[in-house]
Amino acid sequence: MYLHQDWRVLTVGDGDLSFSWSIFKDLAVTQLTASVLDDKDTLAAKYSQNQMASLNANGVKVFHGLDICDKDCFPASLYNAFDLVIFQFPLIPAFSSKAEFESKGKLHKNTLNRLLIWRFLQHSFDYFLDPKGKQLAYVTSKDVKPYSHWNIENLTPNPQQVGFKGWVEFQQLDFPSYQLRNVDRDKVLKSTASKTYVWGNNHCDYAELNLTPSNKHQANYCNLCGKGPFFTEDDRQVHTHSAFHLRLAGYEQLWQAYLTQNEQINLELFHSN
Repeated sequence: MYLHQDWRVLTVGDGDLSFSWSIFKDLAVTQLTASVLDDKDTLAAKYSQNQMASLNANGVKVFHGLDICDKDCFPASLYNAFDLVIFQFPLIPAFSSKAEFESKGKLHKNTLNRLLIWRFLQHSFDYFLDPKGKQLAYVTSKDVKPYSHWNIENLTPNPQQVGFKGWVEFQQLDFPSYQLRNVDRDKVLKSTASKTYVWGNNHCDYAELNLTPSNKHQANYCNLCGKGPFFTEDDRQVHTHSAFHLRLAGYEQLWQAYLTQNEQINLELFHSN
């Protein structure tokens, strides 16, 4: 993950604030602002070990109650103020009941998780990123199912202005003070194979990031799962009829149907509890 010390960085949804603390402490990125969905009391109760006090003591601003899906809660002071916005391991919490599932519009978890990332990207470029800055958004996600079934590389809300630029392997060892936490309880998770996916302005050069392009955007590869290359049409047809491809095609159909049917999204459906 490329982070320049002079960049103005905003972190989103940093549960226990340890990722933000590691950026500040270990990488010496001082123009840092952190944000979390929880209020102060909820964060302290959920994570017995957190870095709220450490960030506050070092003058790093922490914004509580920032729901990346709800533009009405964005503080005006964050508008057009950053070079980079980062969302580490976005994940919708598990449904606790049938009633909660119905309250989310009866949408599949795959669709809800895609929407979370989609909204993050849309709002990052529309509200938080400085049009005169680097204009970068990073999403780190596990490279295993179900995360790898979200077709993250193709979640680009405004392809005319914003594009997926590539990915890098996420190395947690580069962030010694960062503890990967469970999304809804006080549990430290083991590191697993993960990627940081990068979006930027289509008119900017990001060569210094040394990104790997996605196979999904290469000729003779599957645009849903990146399998390939296919040297013959028969090879491609065998793949497209495989159980794995059909499963991903089903998720994609749900996502595209959602986009088609929801020109105006009721954001209240996607607020985390």
